[in-house]
Formats: sequence, C-alpha cells, structure tokens
Amino acid sequence: MKSKNSLIALAILAVALVGIAGYYYYASSPGSQSSKAPHVEAKYNGNLTCNGDHVMLEDGIYVYTTKGIEKISLKQLAGLEGKPILMLFYNNQCPHCRAFEPTWCQLVSNPNVSKKFYMVKVVCDWFTTACTDQDSMTLFYNMKVTVSPTMVIAKAGGNSITGVEMLVPGNPVNFTYTDLAKYLSSYSLGS
Repeated sequence: MKSKNSLIALAILAVALVGIAGYYYYASSPGSQSSKAPHVEAKYNGNLTCNGDHVMLEDGIYVYTTKGIEKISLKQLAGLEGKPILMLFYNNQCPHCRAFEPTWCQLVSNPNVSKKFYMVKVVCDWFTTACTDQDSMTLFYNMKVTVSPTMVIAKAGGNSITGVEMLVPGNPVNFTYTDLAKYLSSYSLGS
C-alpha cells in the first residue's frame, strides 16, 4: 500500500512539474506578449534580421523590430504610421510559403527594404478556414488574400489599415529576391 501511495505521489508531482514547465514555456512564447506596443522605430536605426527559424510561428500578426520579431494585435498594426507596411501573408500548411521563407528573410534583412517598410508577417495555419487568431484571420479576410504566399503593401492611419498594392506570385519560384528587392527598394507610397 505504501509503494502505491508513493507512486501516486510521484505521478502527481510529475503532472505538477509538467504544468509548471508548460506555464513558463507559454509565458515566454511570442503569443503571450502583452498588449503594449512593440518598440518599432519609424526611422530605420539598425539591421532587422530573419534567420529562417520563424517558419512555424503560431497564428498571429508579427512585426520585425530591431529587437527581433514580436507578436502584435490588429490594433497595434493599425498604429504603425510613418511609413508603409509590407505584410507577408503566410500559411503554415503551405509548401509554397515554406519555399518562399528564405526570400522573405533576405527582404527583412535588406536595409534598403526594411528602412522603407514596417516588415510584418501575418500567419494562419490555412487562410481563414484554419486560423486560431482572430486578428490575422480578419486581415486575411479584409485584404482578400486567397493565395499564399502573398505580400500586401498597406498603410496605417486613423486606427485602420488600407491595402495599397497586392503582390501575388504566379509561382513562388518566379517571386525572386532580386526582382522584389529592386522593386521594393525603389517603392514610394502612392507611386
């Protein structure tokens, strides 16, 4: 009887430790960030980086900052004024999105692009049909994104986000870094 009670006590302890570890993992994950606005500079003040390890982000909206990638709300996205927003609409279940990830990382890391745009990644598992984040689902719907990967150049203001231009590849292989970097480096809002 004593060994049975010891086994039960050990099982309870193990479950408690797993729960504590899960809490700390969740608390440190990008999705648990507070609703405070991330530190995003309107003026470029350093290199942004994307090392390709963000391919399977949980559903949500992410902005690349000089401090890394941070999950933000739709309201925070609407507050990003001062320069256009380049949003990559990304589906975790999409092989074309995964194939495009290195090109996106090159664009994020290119100061000629990242100084002109807020670099934002909008993630759902699969468009609006399989998305656990209401804000990213709303963006997919409002921007009429039905193909992925898709990039949208948008502007924020007055607590709203307006799509200015949609960049949709016929095939991600043709969505080349060289062509995109050249186009985006020379882009000016309203051109």
